[in-house]
Amino acid sequence: KQVQTLLNEVNQHYSQDNITKRNEWMQWVNGRVEIYDASVVEREIRQLRGKIKDLGPVNQNVMDDFEEERLRLQEVEKQFDDLDQARASLKRSINKLDSIARERFMDTFHKIQKNFQEVFSRLMKDGGTKLTLQEDVDPLEAEIEVNARPTGKKMRGVKALSGGERALTAVSLLFAIYMEKPSPYCVLDEVDGPLDDANIGRFVELLRHFSRQTQFILVTHNKRTMAASDMLYGVTQEIKGISRIASVKLEDVSL
Repeated sequence: KQVQTLLNEVNQHYSQDNITKRNEWMQWVNGRVEIYDASVVEREIRQLRGKIKDLGPVNQNVMDDFEEERLRLQEVEKQFDDLDQARASLKRSINKLDSIARERFMDTFHKIQKNFQEVFSRLMKDGGTKLTLQEDVDPLEAEIEVNARPTGKKMRGVKALSGGERALTAVSLLFAIYMEKPSPYCVLDEVDGPLDDANIGRFVELLRHFSRQTQFILVTHNKRTMAASDMLYGVTQEIKGISRIASVKLEDVSL
């Protein structure tokens, strides 16, 4: 009898527990399940189908295409990085070369300034020169201004000089540059054209001074320049219509 009573109590307990759990589950379902109207559902379905239709045909290989484009993008980015690194390296090299060139240019420019004054004062006693760079500009791109002061005159620009003074200034600058980097020979074409006899003498003395280490070849029509030369080459026409080249070594000519 006691066993039967215990079984009845257990059955009653589990029955009540199941009823409680069922009620809780129904409340959960009722809280989440909505009641739809059939016409509303059909309208939503039509709208969704319309949106799907608007999307157009779907590419079934889209993932394969995406992977191909992704690999291509990686390759392009790698090439871009290589080019960017090369550009940066090239820029560093250019900056380094510009720095070296700027330093060497300024060093050479100061030497030429000194040489210019020395040569010009040899051609024009008590004369002066001024070789300057344009201010606030990169020396490699700056304009160079040349000023000269002939004997007994004020310092002025090259354009304000006479033809002879301008020629001597140009010759002085030429030899100032030559002194910095001499060569075994030098060709001068009609340099003495604008010079008078007095300046021709100074010009010839300058050539004699530098001829110790350089051979000068002059194209000239000036008699005094030709008389000061060691060797003459020219074209003569002893017979009308027939030209020939003649050469004379002046030191072999007996006066």
